[in-house]
Amino acid sequence: MFEEKLKGRTIALIGGAGFIGHNLALALKRHGALPHVIDGLQVNNLGAFTNSGEDSNKTLYVNFIFERMRLLREAGIPLHVLDARDYPKLAPTGNVPICPVISTPAGGTSEAQRVMAALISGSTRTLYISNAYFVPPPSFIDALCAAKDRGVDVRVLIPGPYHDEKAVQRASRHTWPRLVERGIGIYEYQTTMMHAKTVVVDGELFLVGSINFDPRSFALNAEFGVVVVSRDLAADRMRSFEADLERATRVTPETIASFGVANRALDALCYWARAQL
Repeated sequence: MFEEKLKGRTIALIGGAGFIGHNLALALKRHGALPHVIDGLQVNNLGAFTNSGEDSNKTLYVNFIFERMRLLREAGIPLHVLDARDYPKLAPTGNVPICPVISTPAGGTSEAQRVMAALISGSTRTLYISNAYFVPPPSFIDALCAAKDRGVDVRVLIPGPYHDEKAVQRASRHTWPRLVERGIGIYEYQTTMMHAKTVVVDGELFLVGSINFDPRSFALNAEFGVVVVSRDLAADRMRSFEADLERATRVTPETIASFGVANRALDALCYWARAQL
């Protein structure tokens, strides 16, 4: 029934030169549809991308895209590559400086990881982190503890009983003992699953976007965020954070002790596999 509806239909796939779009285009073609793949400047400029460095991850990514493009051509699927004319220059508007932050698997240590490290190391008064998937690598645990040691009020808000990824929650719990011992506030949101990904620093600036505080977002996933430099907007974010804390429960040494040996062993195992969660 569904296949009959596809026959003869023209379907545009935006960003379809990648793995998912390419496979979807081929599947649609097999079912009688007429897929057209549309992709952007990153495909048009692959040569420049390759020449920008010898990083093996970049080379693998470029070869991956070229192979997908070849398979699309062999299947007779049109590939429409957008050009600079399709991205008109926009006039500046507003008076709030922002900085885009991108994380991709193509460039080794990502901008997301470097920006997160800079925000933590640059904090002097307050550091408020909300994150759905908080699994800091050892170097970030060190950085958070160092911030607390120099007098920064460090608080972390994470999902509580409604966490949608229990293995991630266990991996997160493995990091709590050292953080709590150092006096860092870890708060579990009690009302529902919390999906925020924000970092507010000193009431001066903040990071918001899709970037999780875990190895996958720092090195494997495609993520995006922006750093916003505005006292007014940062103050608003701080008020929202503090309001959320009213619906959260703080993790205490007693909380951690209640987990028991078996649970702690399982938490450690999940943390060891954190890059795969």
